[in-house]
Amino acid sequence: MWIGPHAFVVPSGALAQPVTISAKTAGGTGNALDFKPVGLAFLKPAYVVLSYANCSTAGSGASKQIAYTTDSLAILYYVPSSDNPSALQVTGQIYHFSNYAIAW
Repeated sequence: MWIGPHAFVVPSGALAQPVTISAKTAGGTGNALDFKPVGLAFLKPAYVVLSYANCSTAGSGASKQIAYTTDSLAILYYVPSSDNPSALQVTGQIYHFSNYAIAW
């Protein structure tokens, strides 16, 4: 599933039954996604791929991560993430729905 420049992948067997999923970008220039239904848990991890092609990362050697956030984008914790600087994307494993954003 594509959400603007971002992607969401639910592997086979991650859900016990069919579920209607909705996602939207957080708006503005931020790179964040808001998923519904909030709290939906996966039997095995799903993956979110967030693009940061619209960000100026010049001079920043910091690795990017996916953060689980509040509605106001305060970071609650980081999820296992893999930064791909050549593609300007970071991929994170998620186990439930809520809000996710790129952080560095």
